Amino acid sequence: MPWRKDEELKCSKVSYTEAFQEKQFDLSEAMKYHDKFEVIRQATEYLEKQVGSRMVDDNATQSEHATLPDGCVVIEIEMAMKDFHDMADNVIIDPEDLENSICRLNEDQSRVFQKIMSTIQSPDKILRCFVSGQGGTGKSFLRDTLIQWNSIVRCKLTAVTAPTGIVAYNVKGLTVHRFFQIPVEANTTARLKELSDPALKKIIQELENVDLLIID
Repeated sequence: MPWRKDEELKCSKVSYTEAFQEKQFDLSEAMKYHDKFEVIRQATEYLEKQVGSRMVDDNATQSEHATLPDGCVVIEIEMAMKDFHDMADNVIIDPEDLENSICRLNEDQSRVFQKIMSTIQSPDKILRCFVSGQGGTGKSFLRDTLIQWNSIVRCKLTAVTAPTGIVAYNVKGLTVHRFFQIPVEANTTARLKELSDPALKKIIQELENVDLLIID
């Protein structure tokens, strides 16, 4: 394919075997990452149940949230936003590399890239775009090119998310649930809750410079 060279599969290693062994290590680290967030999820679920048992009713809770001072923001939201910005800071800023990546886009990739690029530069337009393809067709390459372009050309942030912890780790992003503070419950449909005013204000402030959301 025009966007991939076989040598790149070595990931700068001497042999394919050495590259494979390194990826095995990455997979092990990804599993640890997943286990860590599973512990956090279970702990959060337990705390929510404990807090919920002490609440008189939803109206009392909402009233309490509305009167919280601006500094009282849920710790998990602060942690999620910090992780998001840390990951955004690790985006490679290399104009020459971006130019080469754009030149390597094939016809289909280029069509999607141009569509997204033209839309987010128009303040009065909103685009919801679904991009699909078999493994190896270049979706990840297109994603990385878009992230780099948005950072270098527009000085904007791209929110990269995924439905599961493993995928989020691989794409260097956050899970959709953690990013948007959507509750998750095992074996049942989670009950959506209204964010408190301080929590909502914190998220809006932290995402002020984000104008592109990718769910991988």
